[in-house]
Amino acid sequence: MDKSISLLAMCIQEWNEKEYKFRTIKRKLEHPDWCLKKVKTRKIIDIDGKEYQYNLGVYYVRYFDENGKEKRREFTYYHNEYLAQMKRSKYSLEIKKIAYEIRKNGGKRPEFLPKSTFLYWSWMTKKNIELKTDLDEKIKQSLKSSFNKLKKFEIKPEHNNILFVEIDDTYKRIQYKKMNKKFMCRMMTFNLFNSKTGKYEALNNVQIYFEQDKRLTKYDEKNKLIELTNYIKNTYYDSKMKVCVKGDGAYNIKNLAKNFDYYILDKFHVLKYVKDTFTLKKYIQNKDLKELNAQFYQIKSPTFWKNAINYYSINDWDNLYLKLKKWFDNFEFKTNFKKQFEKFLNYLNNNKRAIFGILDGIERTSHTESYIRNFFKIYLDKRNASYGFETMTELVKNNFNYENGLLQIF
Repeated sequence: MDKSISLLAMCIQEWNEKEYKFRTIKRKLEHPDWCLKKVKTRKIIDIDGKEYQYNLGVYYVRYFDENGKEKRREFTYYHNEYLAQMKRSKYSLEIKKIAYEIRKNGGKRPEFLPKSTFLYWSWMTKKNIELKTDLDEKIKQSLKSSFNKLKKFEIKPEHNNILFVEIDDTYKRIQYKKMNKKFMCRMMTFNLFNSKTGKYEALNNVQIYFEQDKRLTKYDEKNKLIELTNYIKNTYYDSKMKVCVKGDGAYNIKNLAKNFDYYILDKFHVLKYVKDTFTLKKYIQNKDLKELNAQFYQIKSPTFWKNAINYYSINDWDNLYLKLKKWFDNFEFKTNFKKQFEKFLNYLNNNKRAIFGILDGIERTSHTESYIRNFFKIYLDKRNASYGFETMTELVKNNFNYENGLLQIF
């Protein structure tokens, strides 16, 4: 602290010299109509409670009102931006900046700082935590902030030189700007697959928070997420690694994945489509199942699709797709099954290159839903609770398992 104190003392000496030169020389040359009323002295207190004094000039200018009467307009001239930001406060700007951090981390209030002032500053700082709309600004500021807890990991041969990035969105209703608003969390989970242990490891979790009605595409989402992915790869893993993006088939994720080496549709969403299509009564009735069993009894089995995901080539899928499409076109449906089955076929066919014929060595399993649950939802699942945004970010930050890395972007 002694170093910072001497620096502040030097600054004040420099500011006072600047004020004196302005008052005695520069003012007379640049503002000859400015008349000196007085020089006032103000006090400044640093983060250790030590007091210093600096000078400010109070000036006035003469003018005539609409009735021809001479008037005076007085003002204080701030010759330094730092002092202008302080205004009439006697406490340095650094004290205001650390007040919230001290209270948030359970630290002790400085003895020289009144309790009411300390609580007010910490409340105001907390109130100013907001969801920024500019994605580039969100990323840059969060990388420099205390919300950056990303970890650097060692790369091993058994990681096969592939960095996996699993992407999905989740939504939560919160109290924000005096309103109950729904916001989106885009979660990007970076990890490595260990071929020896058969487990994922070296995990960094990135959470990007947006108001739901703010479309990410307005903020150059693709390019900024490409930059962020490359930054994390180069900084916390290895710049020479290949990147495999895993997602649910959403357009923006597929568009992002085009800029990297591989793209895989995560197995969870494929199997969820299978389950919804062939087991939910709102879609399929007994008569549909009877007809389906007579033609393609195996396709309603999750085991069949697990094997297809693991072993089918693109040609294998194309052959099966033609058979299913032919049967679908000739069968007369009288339930919602027709619409759901068509949706199911189109989903698989539109994403076939991300499901079938994946190169050996690229692990197909994904834990996206598990990450959303265990790294986000679990902290906010208190029944009937509606959290403020700053409380939500703190709950995630304070309860996260830091065997892994975390970056919160907002």
